[in-house]
Amino acid sequence: MTKLEELKAAHEKKLDDLKDSIKELFSLLDATEETDEGRVHRPVQIVCVSSDMLMKLETVLATLKSTMWDKG
Repeated sequence: MTKLEELKAAHEKKLDDLKDSIKELFSLLDATEETDEGRVHRPVQIVCVSSDMLMKLETVLATLKSTMWDKG
């Protein structure tokens, strides 16, 4: 295996690990639980006190999520 092939394989491994981590993040964020009273809620939340940053965060998360599932 050439040095270039080794670098490419290492890069692809890191990319696959990153993709797996992003999918796991959204799995956690999308998880729901039901209370004893039957109310469904999301136990994992991201809190942001700045409305400007919240809008940017929502955009970034939406882009990441759609990119991950559009391309598998």
